[in-house]
Amino acid sequence: MFIEPDNGPYHRLRVSSGFDRTDITNLDEFVRRISAAPLTYEPGSGWGYSNSIDVLGAVIERVSGQSLPRAVAELVLTPLDLKDTAFAVTDPRGLVTQYADA
Repeated sequence: MFIEPDNGPYHRLRVSSGFDRTDITNLDEFVRRISAAPLTYEPGSGWGYSNSIDVLGAVIERVSGQSLPRAVAELVLTPLDLKDTAFAVTDPRGLVTQYADA
Protein backbone atom coordinates (compact mmCIF):
# COMPACT_ATOMS: atom_id res chain seq x y z
CA MET A 1 0.00 0.00 0.00
CA PHE A 2 1.11 3.54 -0.48
CA ILE A 3 2.41 5.53 2.46
CA GLU A 4 -0.66 6.84 4.22
CA PRO A 5 -2.17 6.46 7.68
CA ASP A 6 -4.09 3.25 8.43
CA ASN A 7 -7.30 5.27 8.29
CA GLY A 8 -6.38 6.99 4.99
CA PRO A 9 -8.73 7.04 2.00
CA TYR A 10 -7.05 4.20 0.07
CA HIS A 11 -7.30 1.94 3.13
CA ARG A 12 -10.93 2.87 3.75
CA LEU A 13 -11.88 2.32 0.10
CA ARG A 14 -9.79 -0.87 -0.11
CA VAL A 15 -7.69 0.45 -2.98
CA SER A 16 -4.69 -1.82 -3.35
CA SER A 17 -1.27 -1.21 -4.85
CA GLY A 18 -1.46 -4.82 -6.03
CA PHE A 19 1.31 -5.95 -3.72
CA ASP A 20 -0.74 -6.23 -0.55
CA ARG A 21 -4.08 -7.59 -1.84
CA THR A 22 -5.41 -8.94 -5.06
CA ASP A 23 -9.14 -8.99 -4.29
CA ILE A 24 -9.85 -6.54 -7.13
CA THR A 25 -9.69 -8.47 -10.38
CA ASN A 26 -11.84 -6.09 -12.41
CA LEU A 27 -10.24 -2.87 -13.65
CA ASP A 28 -13.60 -1.08 -13.65
CA GLU A 29 -14.01 -1.86 -9.93
CA PHE A 30 -10.49 -0.60 -9.24
CA VAL A 31 -11.17 2.68 -11.06
CA ARG A 32 -14.53 3.05 -9.25
CA ARG A 33 -12.79 2.71 -5.88
CA ILE A 34 -9.84 4.98 -6.64
CA SER A 35 -12.07 7.68 -8.15
CA ALA A 36 -13.92 7.89 -4.81
CA ALA A 37 -10.69 8.84 -3.00
CA PRO A 38 -10.01 12.54 -2.49
CA LEU A 39 -6.84 14.07 -3.90
CA THR A 40 -3.92 13.89 -1.49
CA TYR A 41 -2.64 17.31 -2.61
CA GLU A 42 -4.09 20.32 -4.33
CA PRO A 43 -3.03 20.09 -8.01
CA GLY A 44 0.53 21.35 -8.43
CA SER A 45 1.26 21.52 -4.70
CA GLY A 46 2.68 18.05 -4.03
CA TRP A 47 3.53 14.67 -5.48
CA GLY A 48 3.34 11.04 -4.40
CA TYR A 49 3.39 7.57 -5.90
CA SER A 50 0.03 6.48 -7.21
CA ASN A 51 -1.92 3.97 -9.26
CA SER A 52 -2.06 6.37 -12.19
CA ILE A 53 -0.64 3.81 -14.64
CA ASP A 54 -3.53 1.48 -13.77
CA VAL A 55 -6.04 4.24 -14.43
CA LEU A 56 -4.29 4.96 -17.74
CA GLY A 57 -4.66 1.26 -18.59
CA ALA A 58 -8.42 1.55 -18.01
CA VAL A 59 -8.54 4.61 -20.29
CA ILE A 60 -6.66 2.71 -23.03
CA GLU A 61 -9.12 -0.21 -22.74
CA ARG A 62 -12.13 2.10 -23.06
CA VAL A 63 -10.76 4.16 -25.93
CA SER A 64 -9.47 1.19 -27.92
CA GLY A 65 -12.39 -1.13 -27.14
CA GLN A 66 -9.86 -3.92 -26.46
CA SER A 67 -8.31 -5.54 -23.44
CA LEU A 68 -5.15 -3.79 -22.27
CA PRO A 69 -2.84 -6.66 -23.33
CA ARG A 70 -4.43 -6.73 -26.82
CA ALA A 71 -4.27 -2.93 -27.20
CA VAL A 72 -0.61 -2.78 -26.10
CA ALA A 73 0.26 -5.64 -28.45
CA GLU A 74 -1.49 -3.99 -31.40
CA LEU A 75 -0.45 -0.39 -30.76
CA VAL A 76 3.07 -0.82 -29.37
CA LEU A 77 4.57 -4.30 -29.45
CA THR A 78 3.69 -5.38 -33.00
CA PRO A 79 4.79 -2.11 -34.67
CA LEU A 80 8.10 -2.33 -32.77
CA ASP A 81 8.47 -6.03 -33.69
CA LEU A 82 8.77 -7.02 -30.01
CA LYS A 83 7.85 -10.68 -30.33
CA ASP A 84 8.94 -11.77 -26.84
CA THR A 85 7.22 -9.00 -24.89
CA ALA A 86 3.79 -9.51 -23.34
CA PHE A 87 1.80 -9.34 -20.10
CA ALA A 88 2.50 -13.03 -19.48
CA VAL A 89 5.27 -15.47 -20.34
CA THR A 90 4.43 -17.26 -23.58
CA ASP A 91 7.62 -19.29 -23.94
CA PRO A 92 8.87 -20.93 -20.72
CA ARG A 93 12.37 -21.18 -22.21
CA GLY A 94 12.65 -17.45 -21.52
CA LEU A 95 12.41 -17.98 -17.75
CA VAL A 96 15.47 -18.20 -15.53
CA THR A 97 16.05 -20.78 -12.82
CA GLN A 98 15.32 -19.44 -9.38
CA TYR A 99 17.99 -20.60 -6.94
CA ALA A 100 16.86 -18.73 -3.80
CA ASP A 101 13.73 -17.12 -2.49
CA ALA A 102 14.65 -14.41 -0.01
